[in-house]
Amino acid sequence: MQEGFVITEGVACAPAVIFKNDPPTVNIVHISPEDVEDEITLYQTTLERTHRLFLEEKNNVQSVVAREFLDVAILYLTDSYVKKLIEDRIRNELCNAESAVMRCYHDYINELISLNDPFVMHNEFEIHNLAETLVLELRKKKVTIPDITEDSILVCNNITPAQFLTMNTQHIKGVLLEDGNTQSHLAIVLRSSKIPSIFNVSNATKLIAPGTNVLMDAYANRIYLDPLDELIWQANRNAQKYHKVSDSSIDIIKPMMAQYKTSSDGERMRILANINSISEITKRAYLPSSGIGLFRTEFLFMNCSHEPDEEEQYQVYRRIMNMLPSNYEITFRTFDFNADKLPLYMSMSSAFS
Repeated sequence: MQEGFVITEGVACAPAVIFKNDPPTVNIVHISPEDVEDEITLYQTTLERTHRLFLEEKNNVQSVVAREFLDVAILYLTDSYVKKLIEDRIRNELCNAESAVMRCYHDYINELISLNDPFVMHNEFEIHNLAETLVLELRKKKVTIPDITEDSILVCNNITPAQFLTMNTQHIKGVLLEDGNTQSHLAIVLRSSKIPSIFNVSNATKLIAPGTNVLMDAYANRIYLDPLDELIWQANRNAQKYHKVSDSSIDIIKPMMAQYKTSSDGERMRILANINSISEITKRAYLPSSGIGLFRTEFLFMNCSHEPDEEEQYQVYRRIMNMLPSNYEITFRTFDFNADKLPLYMSMSSAFS
């Protein structure tokens, strides 16, 4: 699918969790003069409640960068200049608090941008999200944050740093965002968290269904849906080979083997491994193959001082099957003995071919 631009490098593969954070639609509603003070009181109490929520979030997060973001959000939230603009607009234009909040913050952003202040331009996105947060609080409506209890790739159209930090970020192995910019606070939070992230991925929430296995290679800026194991294995190896990433630091579903190899003329070929013993399966886990094409069962006898009975053989086969993914095939070859290849316990007189 179409890629955007990389915020944090890394490789991750996990099922997708979709989070749609659509901006609230705000209409101008005219109110009567008698309702003005009630509307201003509604705005003031909402402002105080939102301030308390931000302070609670600041006390609950461990990240220094996240606390700095919340400090900036609180700064703009409690700005006395904006507060007066909103209250005056409600009084003078006899409008509802929601529209006054959105229009005043919009005007405030434009006013600050005209000063060419890099700090303000850096925070434009956060100020806009702050206004939307206030509108939702005015409606006493909460955004439903997904409860992430398993390793996942978070796919969203828009998300604020505050919303992201309320999630279980331990299980967020990667982030795909339809919106965003490289200097936003969310980008800073993701970089500090070292979570692989790609922004400006067009229509991600529409193209990716919940639960879809997503491979994101944020070194190569590539995104794959329901990837073959070959792609997962290759992304893992490329990260280690070209970016000097240790195997233990990659948050990726590691298949034991990859399914295919491609010849120089483009033909895809299945690769199967030959195995002589159980110990070799662990070693073969790092090689590209789609299963075991030949397990030489005579070695069960060759390396045994007695004739293995049915139960012993069953336990060996069972252990092998449990070591492999359920969708990987294995072919057992039944006994290849001859006069020059006999088990230790068999005499030459009992040789057969």
